[in-house]
Amino acid sequence: MALIQAFISSPSILFLDEPMNALDEKSVRLTKQVILSYLKKENGLVILTSHISEDISDLCTDVLVVENGHIQYVKDIQS
Repeated sequence: MALIQAFISSPSILFLDEPMNALDEKSVRLTKQVILSYLKKENGLVILTSHISEDISDLCTDVLVVENGHIQYVKDIQS
């Protein structure tokens, strides 16, 4: 529900911290559809934190990996 509320104001940047955490499979699919629709429709930017590589590959174009508070690498995963 909080995710839907975040989309109501059509922000240009959306920060999502583990948005699929503790969701069942159906809710994960729906959440991903909502995020992808937002990106396409609003041409917005989503900054997503996740430990789930499938979520990252499904939703992200670029990845920044942080370990112990330090950036390890930045990579364009779409190319």
